[in-house]
Amino acid sequence: MIRERAASAAAVTHDLLAVRAAVRRDRRRASAVLPGGSATTPECARGIVRSWLAAWQVPPEPADDTVLIASELTTNAAVHTDSSQIVVAVQITGRELRRLTVRVIDQGPSSPGWIDRHTDRTRATARGDALAVSGRGLFLVGELADRWGAVRRLTGTSVWAQLALPATTGTRGGGR
Repeated sequence: MIRERAASAAAVTHDLLAVRAAVRRDRRRASAVLPGGSATTPECARGIVRSWLAAWQVPPEPADDTVLIASELTTNAAVHTDSSQIVVAVQITGRELRRLTVRVIDQGPSSPGWIDRHTDRTRATARGDALAVSGRGLFLVGELADRWGAVRRLTGTSVWAQLALPATTGTRGGGR
């Protein structure tokens, strides 16, 4: 019964956010607060991000990569933290050199000891065990994104990834 309610709430949240993103087509920034610790959180993040990118008319290849990145980062936040809420944000910036940035923010690690630290990574990422059931999420992020990194603080961790977009993406309504 609890799982059914959680799935229903996630579906309602997804539908409401999809409508809001479609209405704000001229705005190239969107974010959503999702429940932490839920098995449906990554699925909900995929649906929400997919709806935003469709509303902004992002081409299929960068859109699919962005949805996968959002899913992997959200899964990491749900599995590796005790966050009650996880924020997923997507933004398109630039006029000539356009960038799509996806960011997932959690409420901090499940174990204390992380301090203010910033990392910025390019494609150089730990490879992980090819036969492992899990552990390749950040490897995928590193392979799909042009750049990615994390900002860790006592109040939480913000993990981001950037992808290049064709200059013609989302030309209606102007961009920021």
